[in-house]
Amino acid sequence: VILLAGGFSLYAAPVRDKQVEAELISKVSHIQPGVPFELGLRLTHDPHWHTYWLNDGDSGLPTRMKWELPEGFSVSEIQWPYPERLSLPPLMSYGYAGVVLLLFTVTTPADLQPGTEVTLGGKASWLMCKEICIPGKAALSLNLPVRAEAPEPSAQADQFTEAERRLPLVSDNWSILAEADDQTVQLAVTPKTTPLPKLDGLVFFPFEKGVIENAPEQVLETKGESYQLTIPRAETVPPLPDRLRGVLVSENHAWEPGRHALLVDIPWGKPAPALPAATRPATATISLPAAILFAFIGGLILNLMPCVFPVISLKILGFVQQAGEHPKQVRYHGLMFAAGVMISFWILAGILLALRAGGAVFGWGFQLSNPTFLVGLIALFYVMALNLFGVFEIGVSLTSAGQTVTSKGSWSGSFFSGVLATVIATPCSAPL
Repeated sequence: VILLAGGFSLYAAPVRDKQVEAELISKVSHIQPGVPFELGLRLTHDPHWHTYWLNDGDSGLPTRMKWELPEGFSVSEIQWPYPERLSLPPLMSYGYAGVVLLLFTVTTPADLQPGTEVTLGGKASWLMCKEICIPGKAALSLNLPVRAEAPEPSAQADQFTEAERRLPLVSDNWSILAEADDQTVQLAVTPKTTPLPKLDGLVFFPFEKGVIENAPEQVLETKGESYQLTIPRAETVPPLPDRLRGVLVSENHAWEPGRHALLVDIPWGKPAPALPAATRPATATISLPAAILFAFIGGLILNLMPCVFPVISLKILGFVQQAGEHPKQVRYHGLMFAAGVMISFWILAGILLALRAGGAVFGWGFQLSNPTFLVGLIALFYVMALNLFGVFEIGVSLTSAGQTVTSKGSWSGSFFSGVLATVIATPCSAPL
């Protein structure tokens, strides 16, 4: 009974959501009033799955923790261990695979009563990805006793030691100079001791988006008594931030024993001003006819993907409805369907750009992470399936958002069929 009570008072059971298991753990065995301590959110990923760092790179969302704490307690922001580059060409993301421990420092009130017990917890949320991405979440809690004596390490303290080694190091042994021109960002890394140590496999991870291109190779060269890391600059019109902030990681060299990540937080030496979009150097050229051709091929491919199958069945029913009409009318219905598709995409793109301009981090298909939107799609598919199986007949119009109206000579049914095709097909359109 004593062993079980001790175990349950210190460790909460891990929570699994699909391909990620989450657990809240403590570095100490108990809390001392007024003495800060460390908690960790441990994420264990299934093979080939990953979650994201503070800056997710080209796609993704960082892990979040919304705390529910007793009165008088406070928790720091996440202390992020350095990430790894996660390549899914042509995209490059920053995140974690395997097991990662995200660290927090908890401040405790000085008037805690020894002999009591406190419950610390909250709701963790993350985006887990392989070839596809799925949002995950878990409600986590941890009970810790309060004692007057100094805390002792818990049975999981070793995991904190390893995670702390992966935190970026603040060091006076290296000098870093950051400069930028129209096309690149350069970091000059110089040791304050001689001779020049061997340094290879160097990678820079910026805290902010829009500073560097994430996917290209970062080129490391030796120049005299310094190393220079050259990185393609992000093709963004807004100016660079006032300071370059991020993490320099060298897996093959320790900046100090056991520490492979160096914190970078420096002003620019010679930052290049942002250029107007029309004068940005081109990285790729493609003519308008070629772009239209590739868009057309993408549309053909899209019609072979599962997302579009329900719409294809509705269009076949529409063909049957229009079989006796004049070819000119059929062409008009086709144009209205295309207009429904195009206008819907313009609206979605406009919403996406407006949200990004307001500082939100979204990618194409963002609405599919909204549970209400997903429930609506599920209900729609269910009703469509029952109708197509003949369980009941509600007419082609309702299942295609107004398609029977076309049989009465109106084009609104074809237009709203195009809208429905866009809403349903968005998951498959994102890769294209």
